[in-house]
Amino acid sequence: MSTEESIGTRIPLEKIRVVDGFNPRNDAQPTPEMIASIKASDVINAIHVRPAGDGTYLLIDGERRL
Repeated sequence: MSTEESIGTRIPLEKIRVVDGFNPRNDAQPTPEMIASIKASDVINAIHVRPAGDGTYLLIDGERRL
């Protein structure tokens, strides 16, 4: 898959898996500061996944946004 094909791909949520222990943060909940920042600037960042090889994807960045 080329870089152009991988940018902005829509993946059904049920196909994205979160691996326990992968997130280096101790608290994966959105912080009040994060919520206020998103509300104020209306910025939504994409999450990053990688193919798991079984038709699903592993979340590698953006757990709090999922």
